[in-house]
Amino acid sequence: MSIVENISQLDVEACEETVVIESNEVEVEIVDLTLTKTVSCEFTFPGGVLTFCTLIENESEREIEDALFRDALDDRLTFIAGTFTVNGVPTTPVYENNTLEYLIPLISPESEIEICFDVRVERV
Repeated sequence: MSIVENISQLDVEACEETVVIESNEVEVEIVDLTLTKTVSCEFTFPGGVLTFCTLIENESEREIEDALFRDALDDRLTFIAGTFTVNGVPTTPVYENNTLEYLIPLISPESEIEICFDVRVERV
């Protein structure tokens, strides 16, 4: 676990003397999330189907709640309904303006979540 600590300080001149006033100390944990995206093949043709997968790794000791996954598709791609999965479980994302969104309710400490879906290539 990585922690950042910080204190503010104010120096005030009073009666030819400097008074130093310090704030309370705050700590912020730095969370280690990694996203790795893969695609099912290196090349395709119009009409071809590609599978995109994103592996989300939480390498920290902190739970992450309500993380919004978003994937904006190229305008030459169309999402194929019914193919969106989270850890292999079919799920329905929000799909508007060629962008997929899915609210991940919880990413447990030291865990992985894999999100996959298919798209069709419409044109070159």
